Amino acid sequence: MRPVRNQTRRLPVVATLIAVLGLLGAPEAAAQATAEPERPTPEVAAQELVELTTALTPFTVVYDRAAKKLMYTEVVESGNPALDKRTGRLEVRLDRLDPKRINYQTDKSPGPLLIKGRTIAGQMHFFCNADQRCIRRGFPDASGNLNAEESNESTFTLDVYAGNILNDLRLYAGMVQVLIAATAAD
Repeated sequence: MRPVRNQTRRLPVVATLIAVLGLLGAPEAAAQATAEPERPTPEVAAQELVELTTALTPFTVVYDRAAKKLMYTEVVESGNPALDKRTGRLEVRLDRLDPKRINYQTDKSPGPLLIKGRTIAGQMHFFCNADQRCIRRGFPDASGNLNAEESNESTFTLDVYAGNILNDLRLYAGMVQVLIAATAAD
């Protein structure tokens, strides 16, 4: 019986010691909990965006920090022989893009839409800032230059393949927001 009494006498001491050690670490833990998560650098965000774009959409993308734009390209699949297999390009000015207005909508077409042999499940929508043009689209010339003016469109969409996880779409939107913020800081 004696060993049990010694153990029960130690329990309050051990509990007090644990509580004191926990309190000593609490301010540090509280500071970490209230701190905002670190945002990736624009270079990391751009690399992540490139990888996600090819996984989520039928597009590829190039980030041009100096020109403050994203340049999406897609090989067109069309019943029109003049357009079929041509490479279309969409250029988006990041400094005119609204970082708070990015959303996803499921596809509402009556039948399945296939691009590159994969089913399209929905679209990501991006919006320009109010009263600003941020989109140019068309077919590049032989030298690769896009000879097009900024359109009056206030939004653009990217088709999204079926089978993607909502968290990946949120991550994609977050990487675009990081690049918008980096453009604003330049």
